[in-house]
Amino acid sequence: MNYDEKVIKENGVIIPLYNEIFDQFELYQKNFIGTSGGFTITYNFNPRNAIAFSFDRNMNYGKYNGSPTLSNGTPIFIDDIVLRQRNHFYSLTYRRSLNKKNNLYASLGINYLRHNQAEIKIAISDNFVEIRERGFKNSGFEEGGFVLGLEKYLYQSGQFELGIQSKLFLLTSNPDLIETITLTPVLRFKF
Repeated sequence: MNYDEKVIKENGVIIPLYNEIFDQFELYQKNFIGTSGGFTITYNFNPRNAIAFSFDRNMNYGKYNGSPTLSNGTPIFIDDIVLRQRNHFYSLTYRRSLNKKNNLYASLGINYLRHNQAEIKIAISDNFVEIRERGFKNSGFEEGGFVLGLEKYLYQSGQFELGIQSKLFLLTSNPDLIETITLTPVLRFKF
């Protein structure tokens, strides 16, 4: 969640970006590592091929400290504030088994993303502070893209299987930039 800028940290706290053009500090970057979870409904055409619909939600946080002063002399105190970004991915994928045991799968598909992000701007010369959370409802934050996935099941007991899954989410607005990479445990139940 670096927004094409290097995340600079000191003692676990993100250093705010300074925008020289607008003479403002911008607090919107988040840590690359966050939390992820979701669910998938899969329809198997046969043991090797399937189509799946999934919902994935991930959250990343950024912690900030600092005390910039506006040009009118007003100090702004930022003490351990935590900003978050929350992504909701809705995906439709084609999944195929890569081995004879049918415990290793690759998937490829499309996704629809809605996200919310908290941010703070401190305009030094203009003497104002803007604190907001932007998302679909107030800013129309939605995008489409592609998703690639790998999943490996390691343990089976009856109808339950336990494994690990990784997904790579790309957006059409910037296909060179990976929006999110997830690595999560998976518990699967076969009907």
